[in-house]
Amino acid sequence: MKEKNITKHVKISAFQLAMITVAYVASIRALASMAMYGFSSIFYYLLAAFLFLLPSALVSAELATAWPQRGGVYIWVKKALGARWGFLAIWMQFLSNVVYLPAYLSFIATIAAYIFMPELANNKYFLIVFILIVLWSSTFLSFKGMKTASWVNTFGVFTGIFIPVIVLLVLGSIWLFVGHHSQIKFSARTFFPQFSALNINDIVFLAGLLFSFTGMETSGAHALDVKDIRKDYPRAIFLAAILVFIVGFSSVSIAIVVPKDQLDIVAGIMQAFTIFLNNFDLGWVVKWLALFMAFGAIGAFNSTLIGPSKGLFGAAIGGEIPPILTKVNKHNMPVNMLISQALVVTVLTALFLFMPSVTSSYWLIMSMVFILYLGMYILLFVSGIILRYKFPNMDRPYKVPGNNLGMWLMASIGVISTIFGLVISFLPPSQLKVGSIFHYEFILLSGVIGFIALGLLIYKLRKPHWAIKE
Repeated sequence: MKEKNITKHVKISAFQLAMITVAYVASIRALASMAMYGFSSIFYYLLAAFLFLLPSALVSAELATAWPQRGGVYIWVKKALGARWGFLAIWMQFLSNVVYLPAYLSFIATIAAYIFMPELANNKYFLIVFILIVLWSSTFLSFKGMKTASWVNTFGVFTGIFIPVIVLLVLGSIWLFVGHHSQIKFSARTFFPQFSALNINDIVFLAGLLFSFTGMETSGAHALDVKDIRKDYPRAIFLAAILVFIVGFSSVSIAIVVPKDQLDIVAGIMQAFTIFLNNFDLGWVVKWLALFMAFGAIGAFNSTLIGPSKGLFGAAIGGEIPPILTKVNKHNMPVNMLISQALVVTVLTALFLFMPSVTSSYWLIMSMVFILYLGMYILLFVSGIILRYKFPNMDRPYKVPGNNLGMWLMASIGVISTIFGLVISFLPPSQLKVGSIFHYEFILLSGVIGFIALGLLIYKLRKPHWAIKE
C-alpha cells in the first residue's frame, strides 16, 4: 500500500464535522419510541442526556484531541487496555453500526412507503427491496470520498432531520393553540414518571432512548480530517450535542396526536404527520413530505455507512485487518471494506423474513445493536480514566473539567448508565409481538455471541506483516 493513500486527508470544517456527528447521533427514528412516554419523555430525555450524552461527549472530546490518530476508539482503548481490547472495542463499534444499518434503512423505507401507499410500511418484501437498493447505491457513492460525503450528509441532516423536526414542533404548537384534543396532559405529575406504574418490559424502550445518544465517539474517526483539531473538534462535538438535544423535544408532538396504543415505533412520525395534516385539510402534503424526508434520510445515511469502515480501518495500523480489506482508492476510501460491510447488511436484512412483523424485526436488530454498542462504551469510559494516569503529561487540547475527579465522575456515570442499558436490552417490550420468547432470546444471544467471537477470531489470526505505516 502506498503511504500517500494513508496520509492524504481532505480537510473539513467544524460545522461539517458537527453535521456528520449529528447524522450519527441524532435521528428522528427514535422519536416514536420516546413518544410512548408522553410528556414524561422530556424528563427521560433530559435524564439520558445528563447520564449518557454528557459523559460520552466530554470523554470522547478529550480522547480524540489527545490521540487524534486514525482509528478513534481503537487507538484510545488500545493505549489504555492493550491491543486485544482495542480491537474488540472498534469491532463492537463497527458491528453495532453495521447491524444497525438495516434497521435504519427499514425506518427510511417506512417513510418512503407513504409516498406510494402507507400499507407498504408493513410489507416485508417492499422493505427488503428498498433497503438493498439504497444500501448498494450509497455504498458506491461513498467511494467518492469524504468531501463528497460531507456535503451529501449536510444536505441529508437538514432535509431528513432538522426540517421534519421543525415541522413537527410547529404543527404540535398550532394543534394545541387552536384547542384541539391532546392525547397527553401537560402537568408536573405527567412530566415526572410514575415509576410504580411502569411495567419492567415498558422500561425496555429506555434502551432505545439511550441508543439515540450514542455515536459521539464515532466522530473520532474523522479527527484527522478537520482543519484545526484543537479548536474545531471540541466545537463540532458540542454543537452536535446541542442540536441532538433539541431534536428530542419533537417527540412530544407525536404523543399529542397519536394514541399510545396505536403508536408504531417504526412509522410513528408518519402517523403523526398524517393526523396533523389531514386535520388541517392538507393530507396531500403527506406524500411530498415523505418524499422530502426520504431523500434527506438517505443523504444522512451516507455518513452512517462510511463511519464504521473508517473507524475499523484504523485497526489496520496494528495489523489486525487483512490487507485485502485495507485497500483504498484514490479518494482514500476503503472500498473492499465498504463492500464487505454491504454484504453483511444484505444478509442481516433477511431477518425481516423470519420475524412475525416488521416492527419485531426492527426491535430485534436494534437490541443486538444496543448490546454491542454499549459494550464498547464500557471500554471507552474505563479507558478515559486509565489514560489520565497512564499518560498524565499528554497534551490534551480539550480536557474534561475537574481534573482527575471530573474524569472519574463523568466516566463512572457513563459506566453505570451503560450497564443499565445493557441489562434492559435483553428484554423485549411487552407492546411488541415477538413470537416465542425463547426464539427471540436465542436469535439475540446467538447474534451477539457470534459477532463477538468472530472479532476475537479475527484478532487471533492477525499477522505482523499486515500492519501498515502512517
